[in-house]
Amino acid sequence: MFLSQVENFKKGKLDGHYQNLNSNGTVWEEGNYKDGLKDGLYQWFDSNGKIQEERTYKDGVEIMMPIPAGPDVNYENCIKSWIVARRIETRSEISLASISGSAFIELKTMCEQGKTPASH
Repeated sequence: MFLSQVENFKKGKLDGHYQNLNSNGTVWEEGNYKDGLKDGLYQWFDSNGKIQEERTYKDGVEIMMPIPAGPDVNYENCIKSWIVARRIETRSEISLASISGSAFIELKTMCEQGKTPASH
């Protein structure tokens, strides 16, 4: 449950920086709005301020970020892109924290094989 919100409005619509603070005053949700729609990076935090989830939006629609290729690929970004693709496809609220161990291994294997949501 949140204690307070930091909101900015323009012509009656959310516009600009947005935060929800929990009962101990730390941020648990933060992002930006443009003309009433989520726009840009949106983050959720645990009670210690550690980022738990990030999503990127454009005009209120969640978008996938490009996945780098090559020997130094960050598999975490690849896996997150697969999760976003599945969230969009199934219209469900799945997250990295909610997938099973076997699903995580499946996604990591696809990333190691160079597969991305766009190439699948």
